[in-house]
Amino acid sequence: MADLFEHDCGDLLVLGLGSFGGRIAARGAEDSGELHTLSSVRWSAAHTQPAELIATGLEKKVLLSAIDGPFAAQRAKHSVEQRRPEIARLVEGKSCALIVASLAEPSVRALMPPLAQAIAESRDISVCAILAEPALPAGPTADGSAIETALKEINFAADVTIRVPRKVLVAGMEQAPVGVLQSSAEQKTLLLVRTLLGVMSHEATGTLSMQALRERARGSGAVLSGLGLADNAESAVDAAFASLDLDAQAFEKKGAAMAVLTERDISASEAQSIMERFRGEAAAPTALIAFASHNSTGSGAACVVLLRQSAARNVVSLCVQ
Repeated sequence: MADLFEHDCGDLLVLGLGSFGGRIAARGAEDSGELHTLSSVRWSAAHTQPAELIATGLEKKVLLSAIDGPFAAQRAKHSVEQRRPEIARLVEGKSCALIVASLAEPSVRALMPPLAQAIAESRDISVCAILAEPALPAGPTADGSAIETALKEINFAADVTIRVPRKVLVAGMEQAPVGVLQSSAEQKTLLLVRTLLGVMSHEATGTLSMQALRERARGSGAVLSGLGLADNAESAVDAAFASLDLDAQAFEKKGAAMAVLTERDISASEAQSIMERFRGEAAAPTALIAFASHNSTGSGAACVVLLRQSAARNVVSLCVQ
């Protein structure tokens, strides 16, 4: 099986929005320097805080004007509109943009809808918003009602919206210091992004495409993401299901996609075993399933499970790399 980023994935853009997203994009770019197989993904950042934006060390970045104060939504639209030429240059040559951010940041909640819309309108680009719930319990900076309102607007602007639940981000770290908890949440979000990049890296070979995922998630709102990490692919899948308290029956009804990333080539029998467990009893497959591998040392595996909030109306093809 081909290495994870052996194919040209230069048409993929990752944009870290805000503080949380900027740090994730910076970490992703650092990995690209260590692993040449990641080097063709364009890592970038956008922020209203100049110092934090510079601290990412990323060459590709956009400084947005501050939106603090009343009428944040209107200010956000104006801020993005001012930077449309820079945004157009940022996405030049790309067919898919993954915008990564935290819902805990009020500026992100205001900026994400107009930014996603501006990217989509700059060129014919698919936009996927990957949004982490606040790692800390909801409070003044992480109001639950504001988050739900923002999600509806973001889901309307982006082709696909992926919501990473808090319980997935903090699993096993509940008693850790705040700084350690936040760092772990960022690492898990980056792992999720890298896994999705892997299975999207070469659409011509039948891997998971943003278009197929958009059709699978249509009308269901933001999809929930589970994440599992283990020594082998099947155990990683089990861990991802456990992170959402999910079983095979629920996945058959609401599963949008499953992406499996391994550090070694997954065997045909192993892939077949996973597909037989989770594609359901229907005559046609009920979820997108894709596999990829990368060439770093080790033998671990990661699995991302995407779950719709409502049962599917459409059935799409099973994708295997």
